[in-house]
Amino acid sequence: MKKIAVAFIILIALVSIYKYKNLSETKIVGLIVPHHDVAHRLTKEIFNKVNLNDFDSVIIIGPNHYGIGGKEVVYSANKSIRNNSIDLSSLKNIDYDIQIKDSIFLKEHSIYEILKYTDNRKIVPIVLRSYFKKEKAEELSEKIYKAIENKSVLIIASVDFSHYLSIEEAYKKDKVTINLIEEKNYEEIYNLNADYLDSAPSLITFMKIMDFAKLEGKLVGHSNSYDEGVGRSDLTTSYLTYIFE
Repeated sequence: MKKIAVAFIILIALVSIYKYKNLSETKIVGLIVPHHDVAHRLTKEIFNKVNLNDFDSVIIIGPNHYGIGGKEVVYSANKSIRNNSIDLSSLKNIDYDIQIKDSIFLKEHSIYEILKYTDNRKIVPIVLRSYFKKEKAEELSEKIYKAIENKSVLIIASVDFSHYLSIEEAYKKDKVTINLIEEKNYEEIYNLNADYLDSAPSLITFMKIMDFAKLEGKLVGHSNSYDEGVGRSDLTTSYLTYIFE
């Protein structure tokens, strides 16, 4: 009987240690995800590779398509966007000159299209102007990483790739972009125009956070609006999805 009691005490202790370890662990995972609703098949596929319950919040970094706001970096400090509450504590810890502009997120599809898949998690929505310099993107990425390095966070680069090209030309451009991502050639990525992607600053900021977290990326999906059954073959948008873990 005494042996059973001792074994039971040991079992309880082991369970407590396991629970404490899990609670104290932090986890950062990154996704590159399209924000074009045409690509919902790829978006759903990449989100199926993560368990949203593993994360305290979701950071979404994407382009400021409409150029709203007076600063290069804009976020929302509203209580919620489309049933997703804002993670204000993480925002406050990002030590960077960021403008609050809640109204932008009512129409900015680089953010709200992603919210269809975040299962009402806490979010940190950040949009960047197209002229946001590479050096500033690298600085911002370090500030974001320092703000979340002790948390469990899913970080998303909301980016579409080649625009307005024939399907043949689009796949050629995508091959160049894929190679640059694999090489982590930030100088060349920053110089890419809309023939290649819609927000080099968003992609660089995201990838530098992945570098700080020591995560490596894997290409998961590659498609095109025409291949997804929408539009013309001579005027397309292409999509790449990655997971960094």
